[in-house]
Amino acid sequence: MYWSGCSAVRFSAPASGVGGRRFKSSHPDHFFIVIIMVQAHIFAHGRVQGVGFRYTVQKRASALALKGYVRNLRDGRVEILAQGSQERVEKLVEFLKNSPGMSYVAKLDTEWGEPDENYSEFEIRF
Repeated sequence: MYWSGCSAVRFSAPASGVGGRRFKSSHPDHFFIVIIMVQAHIFAHGRVQGVGFRYTVQKRASALALKGYVRNLRDGRVEILAQGSQERVEKLVEFLKNSPGMSYVAKLDTEWGEPDENYSEFEIRF
């Protein structure tokens, strides 16, 4: 079975006994799914207001199952806060670099970190 955006880590029984024999069990090795959540705080510069950029970002981020928000700033930039698996957040950043829709993204300032708040969805803020 495959889960997109997750990292699978395999744990097996530790060695025990004389000569480091493996613990014998009738159970198969168990797999645990470990999802490392990250947060990207992004500021997009360029022609990113008045061209449907926020709607496009919200649509793409929701399709990637990311949480957070997008909003216009008074200085002409757009602020994006995206939380999710590193792989999916990186996909959003690559999408933004390609100037989606009618926008022109001249520059992205991205700060990576751990999520500091929990969001239930990806929304457009006004």
